[in-house]
Amino acid sequence: MAQPIPDADIERISEKALPPRARMLVRAIGLPATLVLLDRHGGTPIRIPARSRRSRKLSAILTAKQIDSLAELWGAQSIELPKLDSCLLQIRDQEISRRSAAGETHVALAREFKLTRRHIINIVNKARETTVSPQATLFE
Repeated sequence: MAQPIPDADIERISEKALPPRARMLVRAIGLPATLVLLDRHGGTPIRIPARSRRSRKLSAILTAKQIDSLAELWGAQSIELPKLDSCLLQIRDQEISRRSAAGETHVALAREFKLTRRHIINIVNKARETTVSPQATLFE
C-alpha cells in the first residue's frame, strides 16, 4: 500500500482539521489507510460491503480487518468519500508557516507555492492565531 503522503508529513496532519467523514474513516481504519483510500477514491461514492470478502476495490487497498471496521459503520451502504485536498492543504500551510517563521520572505514563498503574497500572509496569520502562546493563558 503506497502512501500518497510521506510519513513525516502524515505526523503533521491534525485530525480535527479533516472533514467529518474523513475523521470517521481515520477512527475506523487509521490515518495512513484513510489517506490511501482518499487518494484513490476521494470525491466519489464507494460501496461498503456487508463483509470484507465482497469488495475487490477495497481489498486492493485495505486489509480485511479494516474493511470489517468500515462494514460495522456503513455495511451494505454507499458512502461519498471526501477528497484528499484538505490533508494536502494542511501540510502545505504548515510548511509555509514553518518557513516564514524561519525567515523566508512572503514573496519568495508566494512564488514557490504559486500563491499570492496576500494568501501567504493569511496562512501565516491563521497559523499564529491557532497557536496559543504561554502568555495568552497567563492573563485569562
